[in-house]
Amino acid sequence: MRVRWSEVAVVVGPEVIVTRGIRGHGGVYMRIEVSAKHMELTDAIREYADQKVAKLTRFYDGVQEIEVVFEQQRHGEFIVELRVDSEKHSTFVASQTGQDVYECVDHSIDKMARQLTDFKEKLKNNKR
Repeated sequence: MRVRWSEVAVVVGPEVIVTRGIRGHGGVYMRIEVSAKHMELTDAIREYADQKVAKLTRFYDGVQEIEVVFEQQRHGEFIVELRVDSEKHSTFVASQTGQDVYECVDHSIDKMARQLTDFKEKLKNNKR
């Protein structure tokens, strides 16, 4: 399957927002938005986050939009927050704080995968 991306970058004060769209399962368009507060959003961090969050559709195919927010605190700590908007549920949220941005992304992805898996199982069990 060939992935098609569309990308838009917007600078709003101290925040940089990069929005990408991906055509997922069954041709459904899913939006991925990556933003940073009080830090520079490098291409390496953005690409890493894009690659990781695009895999979240494996856990629940009703995902419509994924928002990744990077924030740097005063003492060098980073906060990574994931917000996933999906069908049949309000927004899922997972956040992680730590010294390494990439490690925070990995942990927040793990938390989100667990939330999406649990929700999908709940939907399956309610249909029986």
